[in-house]
This record gives sequence, structure tokens and C-alpha cells, in this order.
Amino acid sequence: MKKKLVIALLASCMVCQGAVGSTALAMDANQYVDVKKTDNFFEYIEKVTDEGIMDAEKDGEFGVETKMTRGDVIDTLWKLAGKPDKNYSSKFEDAKNVDSVTMAEDMELFKGLPDDFFTDGRFEADKELTREEFAVILYNYAKADKMIEMDTDVISDETILDAFDDKDQVDDWSKTAVKWNIGYTFLVAVGEDAEKNELKIDETVTKGQVAEAVAKYMSEVEKVEAQRYFEETVNSENKGNGNAGTNSNKGNSNNGTANKGNGNAGTSTGDENGNGGNTGTNSNKGNSNKGTANKGNGNAGTSTGAENGNGGNAGNSGNAGNTDQGTDGDKETEEHVHKFVPKYDWVHVDEQEGYWYDKLVKEAYDEVIKHDEVGHMEQQLVKEAWDEVVKHPEEGHMENQLVSPEEGHFENQLVKEAWDEVVKHPEEGHYEDVLIKEAWDEVVHHDAEYEKQWVVDKEAWEETVHHDAVYENKWVVDKEAWTETVNHPEEGHYEDVVVTPAWDEPVYEMQIRVICNDCGADLTNMDNNARSDHALEHLLAGGQGSWGEKQVQVQVDTIHHPAVTEKKWIVDQEAWTETINHPEEGHYEDVLVSEAWDEIVKHPEEGHYEDVLIKEAWDETIHHEAEYEQQWVVDKEAWEETIHHEAEYEEVWVVDKEAVYEEVWVVDKEAWEETTHHEAEYEDVWVVDQEAWEETIHHEDEYEKTWMEPVAAHEEWGLVGFECEDCHWVVGGPKNII
Repeated sequence: MKKKLVIALLASCMVCQGAVGSTALAMDANQYVDVKKTDNFFEYIEKVTDEGIMDAEKDGEFGVETKMTRGDVIDTLWKLAGKPDKNYSSKFEDAKNVDSVTMAEDMELFKGLPDDFFTDGRFEADKELTREEFAVILYNYAKADKMIEMDTDVISDETILDAFDDKDQVDDWSKTAVKWNIGYTFLVAVGEDAEKNELKIDETVTKGQVAEAVAKYMSEVEKVEAQRYFEETVNSENKGNGNAGTNSNKGNSNNGTANKGNGNAGTSTGDENGNGGNTGTNSNKGNSNKGTANKGNGNAGTSTGAENGNGGNAGNSGNAGNTDQGTDGDKETEEHVHKFVPKYDWVHVDEQEGYWYDKLVKEAYDEVIKHDEVGHMEQQLVKEAWDEVVKHPEEGHMENQLVSPEEGHFENQLVKEAWDEVVKHPEEGHYEDVLIKEAWDEVVHHDAEYEKQWVVDKEAWEETVHHDAVYENKWVVDKEAWTETVNHPEEGHYEDVVVTPAWDEPVYEMQIRVICNDCGADLTNMDNNARSDHALEHLLAGGQGSWGEKQVQVQVDTIHHPAVTEKKWIVDQEAWTETINHPEEGHYEDVLVSEAWDEIVKHPEEGHYEDVLIKEAWDETIHHEAEYEQQWVVDKEAWEETIHHEAEYEEVWVVDKEAVYEEVWVVDKEAWEETTHHEAEYEDVWVVDQEAWEETIHHEDEYEKTWMEPVAAHEEWGLVGFECEDCHWVVGGPKNII
């Protein structure tokens, strides 16, 4: 990006007499279906895509509202930095793009973030990034990049956050970075509610917001590069010209003689006598402007010219400079650092015929091709075959064996002491009938009684039933179980994928319009002030900073082209190897379990139950006997009796001497020798046929035939020089541009 900027600045400072630069077309707004040229973020997206910093999301969409992850942001900054290769491993095991992550580690982009930003030492590239975290990372990037000013006043300004309703949401760890981002407008208020001015610092940063911040950062860098170019290049080239009296001669000056050079004559300073250096080459042969000698009676330097037009300012070398400011040369002004700004005026551009020219599209370069060494794999003997005598030790185990049995004797031991048991005897007695109700007669009517009786319908009989042989379905193994390894190919499907998104083709017609020579924008309806502001932006960005009337194509209609699709294979499942355990195969067949037989079944008689009168209804006189109740009659009162129980003993083994055991090796298998034959070992070894080598291939410059459109004579508002904001020294003039 920096190289492109310097080249653009050099181009802006060189003008071919009577030539008009070709129009650089801006990115077509229809490139992304979700971006319109009227959108306020269009220029930012155009800038980052043109520079290859950010790409389309999918299907021709930029993805303005796409939520950005840690990986997305770090990859974007990696591209902004020129895709550096750090050539070392990341501390994060889950880092996908190692180059971008290691760059972030090297530049300390994560410095100042909370301690819990990383979990268990993992980068977590797919984790969304908040606007607050992005502000810190971009701030750290700018510090490491050292291209723009970091010590801005806004960092120390405690009131800058007061403009936002949600200022309290900004954490202490991010305040410095957030204020710095606000100062450069990298971070701006967001939200649909126009009445609220909110940072929404905790929301996930979107792709459109990142594009805006990165594009603005690039513009700031370009401004710094432009100023640095003028300070380092323009100032150094014009030292000694005596402009504004700074390098005036202190004596009698001689006439400065122009040697057919252009006006950039001040590259060699004059001595005290005003003898100027020779002017540069390739100037028009013209009348030189007369330089006015300072502090002396110097004669004006005159160079004759055969043609009209300004020739080299022959007197500039050692004399007090251009006639614009040479009259001030008698003043000894204080030296200072010039701050140049573009100066614009109307410039006449002569008619120019169209022509073909060879446009350099690719510079010559040497390509170093590294050839790998050439060789082949062959088998080499690693180890001769050998017989190994393996001595197997005897096999056995350790077990405890009785060495000495325990000694002892049996003796009677007291198991239970003798004791007296008190037994409580309940009182003794008996039950007897006691009259509680006298006998009486009761007349009860009984209905006729019936009972269910079996009525035989068919006498019992015997029947012989034939039973067929009984078979059982049993499993018969046809093939034993086995394991099979199956390689499955990948599975997928074809689907329509957009190759070229739908697009609208503009239809143009030729019209005369005022066109910007940098971006091709139509400035017809702008006033001169607006056109100047527009041209200044291009100049600071490395453009020409001019415009003119041109016959250009103006869009009058639009032709819609539908999207172009093609069938693409989509993998649903990667190829895989499956191990299948097949069970044994077999079948069921009928196996005889029981032979056929005849069974004699005895059938009971058949009949039914019906109600049969067994007793006519009758009246019964029931004599009720007197009722008695069993009552307890005590024969003997309760008493206590003490029963003596003798002590109880049992025969117990008493150990006199404990048994002794020791661990003894029991041989299960005697030791033996076994001879194992080992085959010779081979391995595939790389044999170098030709060492690796480097070959340098020289590629010549590449050109393509390009048509330069004819240009009609016209007046054009454009860059005519550069003016210092402080001393108003003008470098160049309306007809003499450096």
C-alpha cells in the first residue's frame, strides 16, 4: 500500500504539457448486491475491496451486517499489514491461520484486554468480537504500525465520552483505546434511534463497521505519507532556490544562464557571487523569467528561447527564486518546516490526438524456482535375519505352605454362668357356662329349598386323538461370525451454485460532462469550491487532483443479467472406513422334538345344572335354649417360682503354639529354551539421484497496447503547484509544475 502511495504522489507531481490523464473508474456499485453507491459506507467498502483487505461474503454479497469473529478481524489486519510471515508457532494450539495469529502476538494486539479474554489458553477464532474489544485491538495495531499520531489530545480529554448516552458502558481497560478511536472517527455512534447517541460498545462488531474503521485508518496513513513526501522530497529538491528570500545571494550576482533546461534549476545552490548551477534537461526553449538579485546589484538572468512558453527559470540557481516571491528576498526570514497544500487554478489543455502506447502492466522480475532433489525410494537391508534363543524361566507361583502346625488341646470353657430364673406363673382357673338368657321358642317360616343338581345329557365316553410329531424351529449355523472392513466413498450431491451473481449492465451514451480525472466522478453540477474539495481528497490519496470537460458515456438505461449457476458437488459425508462385525450366518429349520402319538382322551359326561325341589316350604318352631357365656373362674392365684439353671460349658480348642507358614515357590512349568527365527528387516530409503537446486528465470517487462483517447482543447481546473500554508511559498507555477 505504501509503495502505491509514493508512486501516485510522484505521478501527481509530473505533468506532460497538453496531456490529460486517463479516467480511473470507481468500483461498480452493483458488484455487491447488498451495497448501494448512495450508502454512506460505500466508499469504505470500495477502498478495502480494491486493496484486497476484505472480500465478498457469498453470492456477490459483501455482508455489511455480518458479525465479525476474532479470526475475521485478525485476518483483516494481517492483510492490511501486507500478509507478513512470522515463521514461528503460535502459543494457541487451536490457531487456524498461524501467520495472522503470530503477527497479532508479535504486535501485541491483545495487550490491555481482560484476563478472561482467552479461555484455557485457546484462541477461539470463531468467537464473536465486541466493538469495545475491536477498538483495543485496532489501537494496539496503530501503536505497533507507528504510522499515525498516537498521542492525540482526545486520549487525555475526559469529556469526549460525554457525547454518548451509554458512556458508562465503557470499561476502564478500554477507555484510552475507545477515546483514541473516537478522535479519528474509527469508532462512531450506531443505532436505529436517531435521538440516541450510543456507542453500543458491548455489541458484536459488524463487517461494515470494520471496513469503515480500516478504510479510515488507511486514509490517515496516506495523509501522513503525502505530508512526509512533500517534506522529505519537495523541500530537499528546492533548497537553494532562494524562494521567499531564504537562499538569497549576498553579493553581486551574475546572470544565470539557462542550458535549455526546465525550471527545476535550483538543485545546485549558487555561491556568494550568485553563479547558479546549470538547469535541468528537457525544458522548452523559452524565455526565462528574470530573477531579482537580493542584497546586491545583480543583473537578471536571461536565457533566450526560440519558442514561446516558459523555459527554465535560469536565474533560480543561486538567485532569490521565482518572480512570484523573489521580491521578498531582501528580507531575512526565519527558516521553518514548510507545510505544503495543493494549489489549484484553471489550466489550458491543448488538443491532443489519440494514440496507442505500450502500457507497462508487469515489471520485469527474476523468479527463483527451487527444485526439489530428485531421487527414488529403494529397499535397503536394515538388519540381517537371525535366530534368537529365548530362555524362558520356569513358571510357577508363590504360595504359603505349612511348616509347623499349631499345637494345642481341647478343654471345657465356661460358655454361660449359672443363674436363677424367676418365672411368674399366672393364676390358674377354668371357664364354665353361666346363664345369661332363659330358653324360648321362636316360629320361623322356611321357603321351599332348591339346589343345583347335575342332569346328564350325555354319558361319559373315550376318544382317541392323534397327535402329529412335534418339531421345534432351531438355528443352524451356515457361516461363522466374521469381521469385515468396508471403505465407504464420500457421499454428497450436486446443487446449483452461483458462479456469476445477477447483475445490471448499464447502457451509456456519449455526453460532454465535467469529469474528475482520478475517479471519473461527474462534477458537472458542482461549483468550483466543491470540485476543489473533491480534487484535494484525491490528491492526498495519491491521485492527480484535477478535472476537465470530457465526452463521456452517461448511463441512460440498465440491462438486467440473471445469475449464472453451475452444478457443483457438495460433500455431505467424507469418505470413511467402517469395520463391520458380521454375526454368524445360518437359518432356522424344524427339528423333531417328539414323535407322533395317539392319546386316549376321556371325556366326562355332558349335562347341565337345573333347580330341583328337594324340600317343600314349611314352618319350623325353633326352641332356643338358654344362653350361657364362658366366664373365668379362678382356681389358684398367680405366684412366682425361682428356677436355678446350671452353668453351661462347651469343648473349645486352645492354641498352645501358633502354626508357622512360609512362602514357597511352587513350579508350574520347568524352565525351557525356545529358538525364534527373525527375518531380515528392510526399510524404504530415499536415494538422491540429483541434489536440490535453485534456478533463476528472468521475466521481461510485460506491456499491453493501450489506446489513449483524443482530447479536445479545453480549460481544466487542476493542480498547478504546492503552497506553504505559513510562508505562502509556491513550488511550481501555472506553467511550471514540479
